[in-house]
Amino acid sequence: AASGGCSSTEEADAFVADAVAAFALSREPIDRAWYSELSAVSAVAADIAGVTSTHINHLTPRVLDIDELQ
Repeated sequence: AASGGCSSTEEADAFVADAVAAFALSREPIDRAWYSELSAVSAVAADIAGVTSTHINHLTPRVLDIDELQ
């Protein structure tokens, strides 16, 4: 399997575990003042920079300029 470009089962399991951990929600509290300040500028900015963890917003529209959409 390795010669075909596939990793071992252990490597695949480690890759998936790392990917899941990268997008795990943080238990750290959100700084409400910072989030509110960002939200006053842009809901998108607040969603991206107002939280401490990396996340994917699956509801984000597929557009070139999200500010123009708002």
